[in-house]
Amino acid sequence: MPWWPFKKRTDGQTQTTTVQPSAQAQAERPAADPIDPAVRERRRQRLERRIRELGYDVARAESALAAENRWSERVHEIDQAIEQTRADVERILQAEAPFPPFPLPAWLVTVEQINAGEPSEVRFRVGDVPFRYSEEVDWAERGHQKAELVLRRREGAIDALIPAELPTERRPALKEHLAHSLAAFAVQLRDDALLGRTTSAVTLADLATPCPVCGGWRDLRGRCLECQRREWEAQGLRAEIERLLDERNSQLEEVQRWRESLPILRRQLQQAEAEIVKYQ
Repeated sequence: MPWWPFKKRTDGQTQTTTVQPSAQAQAERPAADPIDPAVRERRRQRLERRIRELGYDVARAESALAAENRWSERVHEIDQAIEQTRADVERILQAEAPFPPFPLPAWLVTVEQINAGEPSEVRFRVGDVPFRYSEEVDWAERGHQKAELVLRRREGAIDALIPAELPTERRPALKEHLAHSLAAFAVQLRDDALLGRTTSAVTLADLATPCPVCGGWRDLRGRCLECQRREWEAQGLRAEIERLLDERNSQLEEVQRWRESLPILRRQLQQAEAEIVKYQ
């Protein structure tokens, strides 16, 4: 009986029935004739291909037994890279020639106005130099969700705070530090006002105390931008060391797998070579 769909009428209605081939019919499909030359040729080609692949794998596994192999060479390269990276970390964290400390004058910071609402605004003077920081209300494009508020410097000449006797090559670093330190102080004033706390009196010297490690400057929380920058760089190198260690372990595990698989591969190759004799 054909298995494709056919239609029949039942009680005046048309029904569609699909007849599937029986399991017995599927089981009775004729098997490939082992005497058929085409069948023998296909099997011989498959065995030849398997022998080539097994031969390649056996040679690869045998090379893993050698004292010097592709895995040991890569492990040696990784060990050298790890040693060099660790030396780089030590070099970065140790300031070779720290700058001589350069304290700033103790100009009093006078707070003039603090508006802790939205948008908040902070005004203060460092000596005779006025500064103003305020928030930008930024609304996200989707859903009108308000983004995090950040105090930005609207007024204030940081260059006016840098002593004239400071060497020219050190002025950019001090300017960057003061920009960070003044912004952090403005945020502290705003946060203290929100929480009803009193902010301690500070001076310009407090905002840029000499760093004993690198000779740079630290802010009110004792953070030095240059030391922090070196630590971030060291962290990146430490992450690279971890990646190299993972690769090293992977190479050692791979060579061990090839060594352990050699007896099995040899046995499979012998079986395939004995089998192909039947088709020659």
